[in-house]
Amino acid sequence: MRSPTVQVQAATCTETVSFESEFQKGTLDQCWPHHGGTDRRGYARTRIHAPNGPDAHKTSWQSAALTAWQIAHSGAEIPEGYKVVQTCHNKRCVNPTHLRLMTRDQARHFNRPIGERNGQAKINPDTVETFYAEYASGLTHEQISKRHLISESTVREALLKHNWKNAAPNLVYEARDDHHGEANNHADLTDEEVIEIRKMEAAGNLTQQDIADTFEVDRSLVSHIHYRRKWGHLP
Repeated sequence: MRSPTVQVQAATCTETVSFESEFQKGTLDQCWPHHGGTDRRGYARTRIHAPNGPDAHKTSWQSAALTAWQIAHSGAEIPEGYKVVQTCHNKRCVNPTHLRLMTRDQARHFNRPIGERNGQAKINPDTVETFYAEYASGLTHEQISKRHLISESTVREALLKHNWKNAAPNLVYEARDDHHGEANNHADLTDEEVIEIRKMEAAGNLTQQDIADTFEVDRSLVSHIHYRRKWGHLP
C-alpha cells in the first residue's frame, strides 16, 4: 500500500531562476547560505507562488531548504510526516547535498543540542526548581531551553511535572500567555507569520502539524491560533 504523501508544487523555470538569485553556489561540500529573510528561529525562508487557481497571483512563505529540495527533486512528493533537514546544521544552507528527508522524530533528535543527544544534559529536582524560578522571572520556555542546552519540550514537561512528579512539591506551574502579539518580546511568532498561518489553515492543504513544522513551533500553538486563543486581535 502506498504511503500517504503531501503534494508539493513543482517550481517553474522563472521561480527557479528567482530562487537561485537568493544565494551563492559554492562547491558541493560547502554550505550555500540563503541571504533572504528568516523565521523566528533563524531558518531561511523564501516566497513561493500559490498553485494554479483563483489564488495563483498570491505568494506565501516557505522554508528555503524545502524549496531547494523541491527544485533538486523536480517537485517530488514528500511523504507525510517527513520534513527537510539541513545535515550541516546551517539554518541558511540550501545546498541540496546537505538536505535530507527525516521523520519528525528523527529531525527532533537530530536538531537537539549535542549534550542532550549524548545524554550529557542531566535534569534533576534542583534543575526543575531552577526552571520554575526562571519562568517566574519572565523567561520563556525557549529562553530557558537555550540556557540549559535542552529542548523546549523538555522544559515544558519538567514544569508540568510529567517526568518529575516529586520535584519542587511546593511550586505550581501557571502557564503564561507569551503569545499575545509581536509587541510582546516573548512572542514566538511575528504578526505577519500568524496571519500567514491562518491563510495556510484556510487553504486546507496542510495539517496543523505540517504548518507547525514549517514555522518550527508546537502544533498546540497552531491550534491556539486557529481557535483564536492567541493573537485574537489579528485577522
